[in-house]
Amino acid sequence: MVIGRRNIMKIKVVDAGCGVGKTTAMINFINNSKNDNEKFLYITPFLTEVDRIKESCTNRNFIEPEEAPTKSEDLTRLIEKGYNVVSTHALFQKLTDRVLDLTQFYDYILIVDEAADVIEEIDITKNDLQTIVKEYITVKEDMTVIWNEEKKDYEGRFLDYKHMIEMGGVKAHCSDSGEVVSLVWTFPIEIFDSFKEVYILTYMFNGQKAYYEYNQVDIERLYVDNYQLTTKEVKYNYDEQKKLITIVDDSKLNAIGDNRGSLSMSWFHRNKKSMLMKKLQNNISNFFKHTAEGTPIEEKLWTTFKEYYDIIKGKGYTKAFVPINIRATNDYKDTTAVAYIANRYMKPTLKHFFETEGIEVDEDTYALSELIQFIYRSAIRDGKPITVYIPSKRMRELLKDWINKKDE
Repeated sequence: MVIGRRNIMKIKVVDAGCGVGKTTAMINFINNSKNDNEKFLYITPFLTEVDRIKESCTNRNFIEPEEAPTKSEDLTRLIEKGYNVVSTHALFQKLTDRVLDLTQFYDYILIVDEAADVIEEIDITKNDLQTIVKEYITVKEDMTVIWNEEKKDYEGRFLDYKHMIEMGGVKAHCSDSGEVVSLVWTFPIEIFDSFKEVYILTYMFNGQKAYYEYNQVDIERLYVDNYQLTTKEVKYNYDEQKKLITIVDDSKLNAIGDNRGSLSMSWFHRNKKSMLMKKLQNNISNFFKHTAEGTPIEEKLWTTFKEYYDIIKGKGYTKAFVPINIRATNDYKDTTAVAYIANRYMKPTLKHFFETEGIEVDEDTYALSELIQFIYRSAIRDGKPITVYIPSKRMRELLKDWINKKDE
């Protein structure tokens, strides 16, 4: 991997709500490009959107990486040969110095449809972390972690961590006393820096910008007007769509989420073996059976944290589950009854990681953007009314505030 940053670049962010036409505008941008030497790497969350880009940008002949020998290696091959490539977030996040020369990106325009996951805490036990810190790594002044040169031939049980550290982007997170308490992976900013231009299509970017502030990235705001990108500010009006949302206001169903931390990941962890899980099951069942009475299974939609799906799934709605981080898909646009069984916060370790760097984390904007993204997978996309059950008081109030705020 290239050491150091080629340039401190500017990322162009198209920050607009669902249904405004961000993807269509980007497709038009690609199709209107007159420079045959411009190359594009288009990253999107789902395979269905991969097909859309291939079909819509016919003059660019986008190619999707194949399995042989692996998609990561095929992605490298396609980039090296200068093809226009469309792929998924998951594959993009696997780019490594073992298979990629970043100079290959210098002539490419990167388009990321929906902000990709760019930071996460590395899953490692406390004992293993202590061993690795003591014997295998060095933490630099800027908290970057490097694998010790004298251990470069290591082949033991920490090999996966070694590979991840050697990729770059692993930072140490320390307690106030200076002890390393976790390792945090951040998507190597050098990869973003290597592209000719970078575009991110998203909504409520302020809830996602901590990583970019941490890496001192300049942000240029773009807008969508009549399915075209523009630098001229556009005021989007969602008032008519907001009128389509009915939030369940049932004190009995909502009581379980009255506390600010209720239905968060930590709440589920504390209560996973308690009777509250049965109560939550009953609440979800009652919502679909009574509040949304008569709704067929194909019009139901619900989600929770994947770790607790098996605990609260239930008869009559289990098959209507979709992952909580669902993005950019029209597969559920016929659903009219939606249950959002979660209270979203940034992981405390990651929040503290940013805050120790003097970067403010806007957790409410992050939570609201995640909730709205999920709701907009439903029939509201086609201008149809929906009923939403959100037992978390915090999440429910965030949505109500957004609905009650008049757009200009």
